[in-house]
Amino acid sequence: MLAVPSESLHRVFLSWSRHELDVRHDFLAEHLAHAAASLSLGAKRFVAIYLLTHGLLKAGLVWGLLRAKLWAYPTAIVVFAAFVAYQLYRYRHTASAAMLALTALDLAIILLTIDEYRRARQAHCART
Repeated sequence: MLAVPSESLHRVFLSWSRHELDVRHDFLAEHLAHAAASLSLGAKRFVAIYLLTHGLLKAGLVWGLLRAKLWAYPTAIVVFAAFVAYQLYRYRHTASAAMLALTALDLAIILLTIDEYRRARQAHCART
């Protein structure tokens, strides 16, 4: 994100969404095109740092979840809920469709983690 010039990001996005913008005048595609065109250096830094932090935290939690560590489930739920809260706060100020998509993904992960935690706890109790 930081190494690619904003103009290049905009050109790539336009090439991917040209059909949507030319034929259907898609609302989401138009907003994403505007966002891609207006990315400042500060915004690019924020996105890069945020996505890196988001990814590293999730990778660490996934490591714990894959090893069925019971502490990882509630920790993951709390961390993802904090991301959701922050993303909704940012959405209020930016109206970014990407932020909404990331929030929806995190909400789905929270629901799946809650379900898996119930199963892991039951299995753990059955073993003891």
